[in-house]
Amino acid sequence: MRRRRTGESWRIRLGWILFGTAMAMLLVALPVWAVATGDVNKVAGWANILALPVSALGLVLLVAETRSVRTGQPERRRPWMAPPLDRMIERPELGERLLTALTTPGVSEVGLSTGLHGAGGFGKTRLATWVCHRPEIECQYPGGLLWVTLGQEVQGADLAARINELTATLAGGDLPMLSDPDAAGAELGRQLDTGHPVLVVLDDAWEDCQLRPFRFGGRDCTRLVTTRIPDLLPPTSGRICVDAMSPAQAQQMIADGVTGLSPEMVARLANLAGRWPVLLNLVNAALRRRTDRGQPAESAAEDIAHRLTAEGPAAFDPACAEDRGRAVAATVQASLDLLTPTDRQRCLDLAIFPEDMDIPLTALRLLWTGGAVEPTCAELASLGLVSDYRLDPPGPRLVVHDVLRAHLRTRRTATEQAAAHAQLIDAVAAQLPAHEAGTPPPWWLMPADIDYAWRYLAYHLHHAGRDDLLVALLCDLRWTEAKARKFGSAVSVEADLALVNTPAIDALREALHRIGHLLGPIDPPAALGATLAGWLRGIAGLEDIVDRYRTGLPRPLLEPVAPATLRPPAAALGAVAAWAGHIGDVIGCAFSPDGTTLTTTSDDGTARLWSVADRTTTHVLRDHPGGVRGRAFSPDGALFASTGQDGTARLWNAADRSEYAVLTGHIGVVRDCAFAPDGALLATAGDDGTVRIWRTADARCHCALRFAGPVLTIAWHPDGTTLCAGGGTGVHLLTYLP
Repeated sequence: MRRRRTGESWRIRLGWILFGTAMAMLLVALPVWAVATGDVNKVAGWANILALPVSALGLVLLVAETRSVRTGQPERRRPWMAPPLDRMIERPELGERLLTALTTPGVSEVGLSTGLHGAGGFGKTRLATWVCHRPEIECQYPGGLLWVTLGQEVQGADLAARINELTATLAGGDLPMLSDPDAAGAELGRQLDTGHPVLVVLDDAWEDCQLRPFRFGGRDCTRLVTTRIPDLLPPTSGRICVDAMSPAQAQQMIADGVTGLSPEMVARLANLAGRWPVLLNLVNAALRRRTDRGQPAESAAEDIAHRLTAEGPAAFDPACAEDRGRAVAATVQASLDLLTPTDRQRCLDLAIFPEDMDIPLTALRLLWTGGAVEPTCAELASLGLVSDYRLDPPGPRLVVHDVLRAHLRTRRTATEQAAAHAQLIDAVAAQLPAHEAGTPPPWWLMPADIDYAWRYLAYHLHHAGRDDLLVALLCDLRWTEAKARKFGSAVSVEADLALVNTPAIDALREALHRIGHLLGPIDPPAALGATLAGWLRGIAGLEDIVDRYRTGLPRPLLEPVAPATLRPPAAALGAVAAWAGHIGDVIGCAFSPDGTTLTTTSDDGTARLWSVADRTTTHVLRDHPGGVRGRAFSPDGALFASTGQDGTARLWNAADRSEYAVLTGHIGVVRDCAFAPDGALLATAGDDGTVRIWRTADARCHCALRFAGPVLTIAWHPDGTTLCAGGGTGVHLLTYLP
């Protein structure tokens, strides 16, 4: 029977079709036509029109596909993470320099900074966004654009989580589970080196430890760094200083969307704002809002100028931090005065959210009760109190500049800030199922769609001063399991654990750092809990935490007898006679319980059943695409199991050699299998680092356990409750609890 070749893309198949058709035309159809008509010139003309272009297109497709195959890398989607750019006052003296720097061959790093240490709001991010929308950049970086916003508070596991997300975006695969920023950066660098040049934008960097992970690998890539700390940029990088706007640019920004202003008033307001972009935007927004309500433009401008003069610095110097603070306070207050009392308080609430992150409306709906949220968001955006109100994916959200966020935090006392955090926490708690009074809320039962609360609950508990609830949350492994399942990784849990220091939490943080890479997606999902509990057992300081969690885990489950790794004993292997039949390496063999049949598995993609008496093949099983690895007979001899490189295990009826069931669940090669002594269960082990237990009656996997590396072999103890698994991490004893 003919078998279709696998692994060929549509391009290579279409290329062969076009090339074959063209050759048939050139070698058969056109010569026959030439002989029949005698008009060679006409036939040659049609050859140029039809056959040659078709064959050329076919060859192009074949060469392109062959190049992709030769690199060993599948084609991946080109990411382009440039933020939206809706409104921009161009600064050509900076834009052209930045564009030239990023399109110059051999440049590995370009920096946008200010001449003022620690000063923000000069338009570095806006300029970086502008250049990312230029067609020259799209041509220069065929591998795509990655963008990450850092900020002053992003460190440790939180930084690693953001790097992991970039890696998954670039590679189009699973989210890496690396909690060390340098390790995460090394993996990102490895992915950057496998494709075309990529532009990596590192926005709002504050410390060298934030930049170091991004400097691994990526030899053909360029990093664009925006920072308010000029000393972060190495001397070899191309530096572009972004400071105050030119007078013409500042006046254009003041007058944008406002009619009826005299040039003198425009120049006055631009000077009062120190030509500082963040303040110019606030002044412009206040002008537009007042004129929209019917106030004449000159009158509105005069009111704003009076406030800046009366409450701002006498002579605004953007280089002076105190002047910047007073100028922002005066301008923000002018905009706050245009809000209703309710919206004014809502604006101040924005200060409780983490730095450098967009605020989703799902979170604001929890915090702002008693009225619609969308009109408030639109009003804040129109007044420039938020940078933007976005409605595009990933969903409605507010974007707040960190200069404004920092100012809003000064408008409330610490007690008022804690009360706002507590208000949000209580709103989240109201979404939980009813629980016994006096017990901590079951946070792990939060609705799945409150994504913000899942990410930042620990942050708000900490800033609300509710450290008792925070410690109870972090010491409950149900939260660890639920959050790891929600985000596909336990890295974010490690970031939560960094908020508190107690002996138990310190021990848990260290343990998760070691085993966090095991806590990714797994099927069946309940196996995540078994993996978590199994590898935390026996760790000093965690006994009570693990025991409380373990008692609530669903049965059946697999767990290590002890977390310590055993050394595999030396073993002597007897020789096996070589019987002809396989055309590839023979990987394993097993006798049937009655000793009359021998099965062998091979790299040639077959499992063979032999008659021991006369050493002849009685049946060949060919259903595994690829090599066949594991093999086992059930104790009663009724079933035979095989495992293969296709990621499946298969059960066969030994009597008639018919396929009984296909067991799917492993990802990658399934290395070994073993029946329980009573034949009711089958254990399998694979390269995906899992051991799985299957019921032979219904061919369903009902428990699993993940290890730190591939599991190569599995065996049952005669007692039917103990297993031994061996692989790259050593030998492990497991207990099956029915």
